[in-house]
Amino acid sequence: MGIFAIIMVVDIVVAMVLIFLFHKTGFLTKTEEDGHAQETLKEASEGLVELTVFTKTTEVISPLAGQVKSLSQATDPVFSSGVMG
Repeated sequence: MGIFAIIMVVDIVVAMVLIFLFHKTGFLTKTEEDGHAQETLKEASEGLVELTVFTKTTEVISPLAGQVKSLSQATDPVFSSGVMG
């Protein structure tokens, strides 16, 4: 049991150090994409770029029969409150 506890402590410490280093260095972050999106929004707000919204209709076919109801009408109180689902 002692060896297991030592290994778990080492594992947790290594994970925390790596998370800290990745956050400080910006490793594995999407800064370039975020910067591009912010520039596009800035240009759109200045009227330089028009934003276009594309809508596509999709038909969903189910092999089961039933009714579609809103989540608030569910009989389970967890689902009807909107916490899950």
